[in-house]
Amino acid sequence: MINNAGVSQSQRLMDSTQADYDLVMDVSVRGSFNMARAVVPHMRSRRSGSIVCMGSVAAQRGGGIL
Repeated sequence: MINNAGVSQSQRLMDSTQADYDLVMDVSVRGSFNMARAVVPHMRSRRSGSIVCMGSVAAQRGGGIL
């Protein structure tokens, strides 16, 4: 399974809201957690499988605008 979903926000830190933060965390972290929980039982039954989590250069640069 490859986790390759992500979102960013274009708002500046002081203009962002809790909802903006929640969206980023829900897609990036909660999405990876939910997908892993969905596929691990199948991987266990097959005794094989890999989970790959991809990121973006935006994680290093901060994405959006500063």
